[in-house]
Parts: sequence; structure tokens; C-alpha cells
Amino acid sequence: MVPESSSPVPRIQGASSPTSGEEILPQQKKFAPHILVVDDERLLLWAIAETLRSRGMEVDEASNANEALRALTAEGSVPETVLLDLNLPDSHDLGLVRMVRRLAPAARVFLMTAFGSPEVRAEARQLGVVDILDKPFDFTALDGLVACASS
Repeated sequence: MVPESSSPVPRIQGASSPTSGEEILPQQKKFAPHILVVDDERLLLWAIAETLRSRGMEVDEASNANEALRALTAEGSVPETVLLDLNLPDSHDLGLVRMVRRLAPAARVFLMTAFGSPEVRAEARQLGVVDILDKPFDFTALDGLVACASS
């Protein structure tokens, strides 16, 4: 048997309750930065995505240029940040960076590459690439990306 109390709902000291006619609103959802990660190396794609998710980011994944373009054109799915591999099965130059800049002009673009010549780097910077990560890289290199995406 449950003992009866004089108050039907326990009160928490310092908490206010809605007055008659006030609506109780659900707790607001915390904003998670949205990032698109594009890499054809499945294990690396998974590892980067999981690392970013563990740091509170909402992550979409694409393993080639075509999937990346589909993700960028999906309604309500434009990421604030794109982490893009330069060398993909269906894209071997900065053409995909140009498309990303056209489809998501406000997105911060980061480039990953193991083939970054000085000319490619200079052109990528001219296209608005924020930073270039040289593969292979230590995952602590993602800290700068997370900080940038969260600001």
C-alpha cells in the first residue's frame, strides 16, 4: 500500500510549475554540427564518422562523388562542414570541391589527400578549402575540424 500525501505531485525546491493554461514545452534539442564525410576507403570513412559522432556531431557519409552530390542535394540535409577526400573512384581532381562550393556555398570544406602537390593545395585554397589534411593523419587532426564546425 502506498502512503497518501497531501500533495498529489512531489515538489522540487526552486522549480516552478506552469500556471493554468500554460503549455509545458518539450526540452529543446541540442544543436549538433552537421558534417558530410566523403572517402572511398570504407574503414577510414567509418573511423572518421564514428570519431566525429563521439564528439557530438551529426554525420552523413558518402563513399564517392555521386553519393556526396546526392547528400548535398537532399532536402533539409545541407551540412555546415564537408570533409572530402581528393582522390575518389569517380573524382580525381578539384571538380568535386567546385561542385560542393556551388551546392553548399556556406559550408566549410576540408580536404584530405595523400596526393597534395603544391599546385593542388594552392588551387584548393583559392576555391575556399579551409584546411588540407595529409593522409595518413592522426585523428587528433580532426580536433580543429570539430572546433571549426562547432563555431
